[in-house]
Amino acid sequence: MNATTNPTHKLIMRLALTTGLRREELATFPLKYVIDPVMYTKHRSFIRINLDPRDMTIKRNQPRGIDVPRTVMEALWQYVLNRRHQHENISGQRQSVLFLTESGQPYANDGAAFLGLVKKAGAAAGIPYINVHILRHTYATHTLYAMMQSKAQTHALLYVRDRLGHASVTSTEKYLHCLSELEDALMNDYQSEIDLISRGDWQCLEKNFNRQPPAPGKDASDKTLELTSLPPAQMVVSLPENATGRRNLDFAKHYGNGCDVVVYATQRALDLMARACAESDGKTLSAATIARYHQNGLSAFLPFCATMSAALKRELRLDDIDRQFIDQFIAHLRQSDVRLSSQKVRYATTKAVLAAMGESGWIAKDIFPRNPFPNSNRSMKGQTALSEPERRSVLQALKTDMRAIIKGSGSLTSEELAVCLLAIAARTGINPTPALELLTDCLQPHPIKSDRYVLVSFKRRGNATHIQSLRRAADVESMVSALPDVARIIDLVRERNDTIRQSSNSRRFCLSTRAYPGKTPGKWAGWLNTLSPAALRRFSTGIR
Repeated sequence: MNATTNPTHKLIMRLALTTGLRREELATFPLKYVIDPVMYTKHRSFIRINLDPRDMTIKRNQPRGIDVPRTVMEALWQYVLNRRHQHENISGQRQSVLFLTESGQPYANDGAAFLGLVKKAGAAAGIPYINVHILRHTYATHTLYAMMQSKAQTHALLYVRDRLGHASVTSTEKYLHCLSELEDALMNDYQSEIDLISRGDWQCLEKNFNRQPPAPGKDASDKTLELTSLPPAQMVVSLPENATGRRNLDFAKHYGNGCDVVVYATQRALDLMARACAESDGKTLSAATIARYHQNGLSAFLPFCATMSAALKRELRLDDIDRQFIDQFIAHLRQSDVRLSSQKVRYATTKAVLAAMGESGWIAKDIFPRNPFPNSNRSMKGQTALSEPERRSVLQALKTDMRAIIKGSGSLTSEELAVCLLAIAARTGINPTPALELLTDCLQPHPIKSDRYVLVSFKRRGNATHIQSLRRAADVESMVSALPDVARIIDLVRERNDTIRQSSNSRRFCLSTRAYPGKTPGKWAGWLNTLSPAALRRFSTGIR
């Protein structure tokens, strides 16, 4: 490598020496696989990259994972920001591959151009015969030697086999005969020498490389996992106030099953979501959604992790969560006795948590297959719409109940709130969860029409804010003789329940009410809560 003066050529050989990539894999290595190491967990010396044949040329089209040293990833990242950016500007064309020629063009997919540059570097260094595949052999031999100093031979062989993409471990065993020829000193200094040789070419780039500061209000430690003492003292994630009955997500039962690191990472991921939810007043993810991640997804995924730990007879690590691990989890779900739609829900809610872990740099990002449950929606029967006689019957019942509510006084009960909510839904088509989470300031003046107001709710799919324009009734008499419009219903709810809402633990929510007494006398005395989905279901089922 010292004999090479071209920084790009040196980086190509450095990547080959530290990962064992074939020449066609180097030529088609995707740009999107290069990440800023700052975003990856700092205590890791290597960054796992999952190679996908859909993104690059791989022998036998078999996906596999490689471990890129952090120092190499830093050099690749700087290359992308500087030298590659300059070359791409020369051609004026966007390229998906990582390495570009001086004219900004990608190398041929077969990587034939690398043969010449490696041979030229070998000749300058006094090595009579060398090619890209010898760099691959060098990586395999040195890695195998290093791993056998601390692990069993079988484990070392399997690791190197998976990194090289060999179809059989027999192909990997050929490197064993080389190990006796290596000196300990050479082995210990292998990676250090590669880094030292490359350092000079990238020092100027390192000086000019300005890392972006953390986002305002974000602590750099937010995405750093502290794994020195597990299980942690705090095993519960607290949710902000929400329309469900879930307030705490308990992870205690999942610790001590051989996958504590994975359990802690999922707990931290949900904790970050809960904090973001509280800071944004539920405008990121709702507390109900986070609770579903725990109840539907992790309740299936974490026991599976415990099973895998028992099968491997060792503690599960975060780098175990790769594409193969996800495929095994999907197979596990398919073998369960739950419906296909439930399998999809468990996978989707688990994926959401793992994707957040990937964004934090704790696991690899691109580990999920495309649509593992095709046509699953066809197995589900949609909700049957009300017939016209049923619709008229429901509206008449709501109209009658609303008349009684308007004539009444005092705070509204949960049944009366349910009537109000169903009346709102009948007029707007709002979904249950956004309706249950309507805030006290959900009604805003219309920017143009003075006789209208806008109802603001949060649609959780896509975290979008949903705004509807509503007409406001001019007089109270019309409320008594006809079904009140939505604006007047919301006004009525806010006014009648204002006193109890002020002393509530859910004072931000419009639909606050007194909770039902518990089995223990006085247990829930004075406790106030939002209208729950269960209460709404009980009441709406009774109407129909």
